[in-house]
Amino acid sequence: MKTPVKTITILAVSVLVTTFLTASKPADAGDIIYIHPWTDEVTITTHQHAVILHGWGACTRGLTEDGIRGSRIEVILTFEGEIVQQISPRQASTLWSAPSIWDANLDMCMFPALHTWKATWQSNRLHLARVGDYDMVFSTTPLEPLIDGMDGMDGNDPDGHLDVYQDPWVHHTTIHVVEQP
Repeated sequence: MKTPVKTITILAVSVLVTTFLTASKPADAGDIIYIHPWTDEVTITTHQHAVILHGWGACTRGLTEDGIRGSRIEVILTFEGEIVQQISPRQASTLWSAPSIWDANLDMCMFPALHTWKATWQSNRLHLARVGDYDMVFSTTPLEPLIDGMDGMDGNDPDGHLDVYQDPWVHHTTIHVVEQP
């Protein structure tokens, strides 16, 4: 049974991990614009390059690895109804970083943990060659119910139970590409 709570759960983890990842990027990242999967719309210029930045965080390295292996990501980018780029689940599986210590949200772990862990998912540059509006569909499908070891990331928390992620999450982002003034 699909519930809004499960969708909110995946969204909450993505927001939290990606917020941390974005904050850790250098301010002078240049012409690269990081697009987060839950963003409704973003505007970039013809002189900027866009990549998608996503992540998974958990209370142990093993749960972080489970999150990477246990989810399928797919991205479809269209312009005027035509597919201009697609990142297949197979390609997407190669875009994860190795887990690393995160140390955020340690208080949300349901068991004693020395660290929390994160892994980042970053696409290659998106094919945004023309001025206009692009539609990006980012979907994440858990291949099995996933846990992060936390109680505090979904819409029902704290409820005293481990967060469980099991429903697919699909989000559309409009990318407006404008001419550099």
